[in-house]
Amino acid sequence: LWLLINHNVTAEINALSFSPVGRDLDRESDEFWQSSTRDVQVDDRIINIFERYISTIITKPDTNQVSVGRFDDEDQSKQYLNEMLTLELAMDENPGGYDRFEELSKTFASKLINQMKITTSPNDGIFFVIQGTWYGEPLISMMKLEPQDYERSVIDEDARELRYEELDDALPDPDDFQKG
Repeated sequence: LWLLINHNVTAEINALSFSPVGRDLDRESDEFWQSSTRDVQVDDRIINIFERYISTIITKPDTNQVSVGRFDDEDQSKQYLNEMLTLELAMDENPGGYDRFEELSKTFASKLINQMKITTSPNDGIFFVIQGTWYGEPLISMMKLEPQDYERSVIDEDARELRYEELDDALPDPDDFQKG
């Protein structure tokens, strides 16, 4: 699936996973789950939402407004990210690399929940991991998006699928995205 970004830049999104994250979420319970493009159909319109977020982060003219995470030398996160970059994935196929992609995505979601537990007042959200390419180079994008309207369910909890209309209306504008 090729996506046009900024009218002259192409990106290919190979895989996407998502899971709810929150300070009070018990990772050992059924509340902590994950879906991916291997499990559920993800509408092209939803892919376009992520296209806007990725494009905004990468091409943001004032990078001082985007804070970037750092790696702890004791942590294996950098190794995991490098591994994710090398996985051969495609949204329209079911290659063996998906098991590892989902496993690593869930590991990062767990790490985020651990950090949320020691943060003063974190907001619950949905954690997305995207593997793809930007100008032909491997790309991993991780985003915790916080729906602005918690009354609207952006996820069909039974099917564990994203709802386009709800997602599009509930998420902040990509220009307001603060971290990348």
